[in-house]
Amino acid sequence: LVFTAEGKMDDQTQFGKTPMGVCLTAAQKGIPVIAFCGQKGQGVDELFVLGFQEIIQISDESLDLKTSLENGVKNLELKVKETIKRLLIEL
Repeated sequence: LVFTAEGKMDDQTQFGKTPMGVCLTAAQKGIPVIAFCGQKGQGVDELFVLGFQEIIQISDESLDLKTSLENGVKNLELKVKETIKRLLIEL
């Protein structure tokens, strides 16, 4: 399992952003990829077809960008912990 992250994942992610490179490399080895992002944008659903197992938004959409950025590390940590716990339960 590989975790990767990007500030915003959208239809542009497939055109050279690091998470796409990570996903393609992992897919060649049959390794699933979960991406965390600050925000999901238009066209994000296309990324599942390209190999992402999950794409998890860490920010609360009701908050402004400044607040989201200030809480980014805390929110990422929380979402990663929640994801790991869920995956362990699914095993």
